[in-house]
Amino acid sequence: MSDGRKPKFKEPVQDVDLPQVKVEPESEAKAPLTAEQIYLKRQAEVAQQDNDTFSDYLRKKAARDEQETAQAEAAPQAAPVSERAPKRLNRRSLLTWAAGTAVVGEAVTLGYPILTGQNIPDQGARHAGATFTEPQRHPIDRELVNPQADVGGRRFGDWVLLVPTKMGGGTYAVNLNTGRALAWISYWNYGDYNPISHHLCAFPSADPAKGFEWINSTQGGKNSLIYGIPTHIETPDEGFNIYRVRYDGAQMEVMENVAETTGLGLGVHVNIDPKTAERYFVTDGQKDIAACFDRRTSRVIAALKYDWVPNVRQLSEAWQKGGVLKISKIYPDPATGKYDYRGTKGQKIEWEMVPMGELFVEEGTLPGDDVFSLCGADGTIWHPSGRWASTIVRLCGGQMILDAEKNFEPVTFLQFNKDAPSQYP
Repeated sequence: MSDGRKPKFKEPVQDVDLPQVKVEPESEAKAPLTAEQIYLKRQAEVAQQDNDTFSDYLRKKAARDEQETAQAEAAPQAAPVSERAPKRLNRRSLLTWAAGTAVVGEAVTLGYPILTGQNIPDQGARHAGATFTEPQRHPIDRELVNPQADVGGRRFGDWVLLVPTKMGGGTYAVNLNTGRALAWISYWNYGDYNPISHHLCAFPSADPAKGFEWINSTQGGKNSLIYGIPTHIETPDEGFNIYRVRYDGAQMEVMENVAETTGLGLGVHVNIDPKTAERYFVTDGQKDIAACFDRRTSRVIAALKYDWVPNVRQLSEAWQKGGVLKISKIYPDPATGKYDYRGTKGQKIEWEMVPMGELFVEEGTLPGDDVFSLCGADGTIWHPSGRWASTIVRLCGGQMILDAEKNFEPVTFLQFNKDAPSQYP
């Protein structure tokens, strides 16, 4: 599923005895930073600035609280109140206490019989101690605490929680009624060498514990290098696959790689039409492409490409000084019946614009082949009736309304920026 592409690894350095050399000044000896290192450095600086600002807020708040406390103590004392009832020990208070005293293991050992009235399963927390060291001989019970033990007398219900593992490269499902993991899947097994399991959406099922189907978009490329995780990979695999996956009540299996079928490699947000559940959108903010697919055939119903044409060619002002938002329909190659957007092809920036990371684009910290045309169109949502759809355009500060009954023709742009018109026809 990776078209034979493999990630490129950094050349290993052999361990050799090196002679003593002259220590050069830092300005001469330090190698230039890569684009990824510059981004991580800038991201850390922004995080530090945010932390300093928040710390300053906490200091001011503490001073204000102290002043209010002093004023309250100086005020006439109110009539004494009855003694506070002892605090009830429940799972939340127990684990909160455990987190504060760094004895979570002991808290679990103590708390399981308190909360459930049961002994600890032999294959559970006891096996972490030195007393129980015998080989594993019995099935593993993945339920440590009954999820129905303390939810205010209520249940979560017969729901299945489906969770993408991002850099883990897969997805797993948990039955919220029992607290047990149903199954999990890894896309590495299908020849995807950079499956960043980013977003998913499941189709309706009468009994999800017995089976359901979902669409899972995956990112790829250099998105795997922006978290500072140690790695020997220098050029990651291209990725950007869209998997249609089925859980049959026993295991998960990839039924189709929709990106391979259609030629559209999109890796961000997935949303299913709530009216019929027979079509879904996948929208990618690196490529600024939103595509609607037919659930049964994977046919591309419509594909829209968003491009920004700024009035000025200076990054710091390219979006602030206005411009034109161009929206165009794109079509597959008549000869092949496929689009030409597999892998990283068509991406404007080398990795995603992370949440609250819009300013990284304006300051030039986020590199790419076509940064000036970036819109940040990375999600398309539906009206509950299925009559309308809307693509969020982050860098333009608004969203485009699409007519779902007229092949998703643009209707109007809703603008959220201060002192701007509420909408553009």
